[in-house]
Order: sequence, then structure tokens, then C-alpha cells
Amino acid sequence: MGYRSIRCKTCGKSPISTALIVIGNMIYCQQCLKNISVKSTGEHGRYYTHSGDRCFVNFGSDSRIDIQEFGVDELKIGNTR
Repeated sequence: MGYRSIRCKTCGKSPISTALIVIGNMIYCQQCLKNISVKSTGEHGRYYTHSGDRCFVNFGSDSRIDIQEFGVDELKIGNTR
């Protein structure tokens, strides 16, 4: 019964169908975190890790790592319209 109130902020998935991660005060699913872009530049990256409301994003390919730090409000997470 408690799962009804816990949902991904972007797509609305529940913890029954996917793993949810809390970043700051927001809850996101793993699928939405795979689709991250920076609002100011439009550059796409992948979720690496987070600390509080700061999110670390990898912009490198599989062979190289290019990690940058952003606030959650600086990122567009998931397929938001």
C-alpha cells in the first residue's frame, strides 16, 4: 500500500517496476537517469553518482570518462516534454 505515493518524478513509475533513486528531494527511476541533458548546453550524458542535491554526470564514451558536477535544477532528467 505504501508504494502508491513513491513514484518517479519524470515518468511516474513505481518501485515495483523499477529501482528508484532519491537525488535531493526528488525521486527518479534508473531509466530516466540514463537520459540526462544539461539545460544550458543540451549536451547528453549518463548518470554516474550523486551527493545530496548534486549530480555527477559522465559525458565520455565507454573507453573514456569525463565526469562533471551539476545541481539537479541545472539538468533535464528523463524524457520530459
